[in-house]
Amino acid sequence: GTGRPAAVITSSGTAVANLYPAVVEAGNDGVPLVVITADRPYESRDTGSNQSVDQVKIFSGSYVRWFRDVPPPGDDVPVSLALSDANHAVSLAGQLRGPVHLNVQFRENLAPDDGPIRNDGRVGSVTRFHNRRFTDVPAFARWSRGGGRWQDSHNPVATSELAVMEVADLIVRSRRGIIVAGNLRTRPGTSPETLASAISHLAQSVGFPIFAGVQSG
Repeated sequence: GTGRPAAVITSSGTAVANLYPAVVEAGNDGVPLVVITADRPYESRDTGSNQSVDQVKIFSGSYVRWFRDVPPPGDDVPVSLALSDANHAVSLAGQLRGPVHLNVQFRENLAPDDGPIRNDGRVGSVTRFHNRRFTDVPAFARWSRGGGRWQDSHNPVATSELAVMEVADLIVRSRRGIIVAGNLRTRPGTSPETLASAISHLAQSVGFPIFAGVQSG
């Protein structure tokens, strides 16, 4: 095969459950697979709404390498969020050799452009649907014309020498940058203090500031 992840897309509801055999086979055989499922918006969950089941982590973690519950499009959800999630999903499916699951919420299902948004009476919400409103931004236009990846994503579990070289090359070519430190999950035999010291040394070497999260210690 090509080694590139295949994608499968379904509507919401019981259609998602029909994918379970494929997800199990892909998980056991190490086949990269991106599962994209449509879902009802969060305000329609657990309300008895049509074509809805609990799809959050519906597939066992024994088979799925990563899961993301993507919020519905809105003024407070930039297109970069969805693109970053999709980019990360494709990267992890290839690096960890198995299925990943993107559960994408929609308020509009197959509505025409400029049609009224149904069931969305929130104060200050958009009352007309414009398909290009979430993609008509300079960053999206540059990316869509360039044909490259939205971002580079490397999982520490599957990090290879090539991935380390790619990151090193990116640092060399970057004029500015920041290091964001989250939860410092260490491998056996490595203490959090050792990892923190390595991050500090890297920051001093490349001249990038560190943004430390509350879980970084």
